[in-house]
Amino acid sequence: FRSVQVGKPKVVGHSDIDGRHFHLIDVGNPHAVVIVDDPEASDVLTIGEALQTEDIFERGTNVEFISVADGRVRMRVWERGVGETLACGSGMVAAAFVATKTDGLDGPIDVQVPGGTGQVEFRDGMAWLRGPAEYSFRGNVGER
Repeated sequence: FRSVQVGKPKVVGHSDIDGRHFHLIDVGNPHAVVIVDDPEASDVLTIGEALQTEDIFERGTNVEFISVADGRVRMRVWERGVGETLACGSGMVAAAFVATKTDGLDGPIDVQVPGGTGQVEFRDGMAWLRGPAEYSFRGNVGER
């Protein structure tokens, strides 16, 4: 397992769109986090794609669908310009940050995504993400 400092998340606003309340979070990139009963039952594709073109998101946004129970967060994510992905580190931080505000979670927070589980911790306002890290390839970039 490895840890990385992700940055200092901040609330940049809230927005109600199509009957859903989104927490707008900046983690160096934009996130719209919505709390749902069950991320697995959420229409991530339709809602995520539609939010990309909302006027309030000038450069698009990542959209996290989260539920909070038993001191942990379950999440699915729509990444702007990509679609649904199995995991998103900055999205995990945004989701955990919202959980600290709405559910009072503290300490290391497990965030479960389809690709696995990461752990987010906030120290002195900075977010740290911990999870498994593996090499997927090695290579050299440059002249031949």
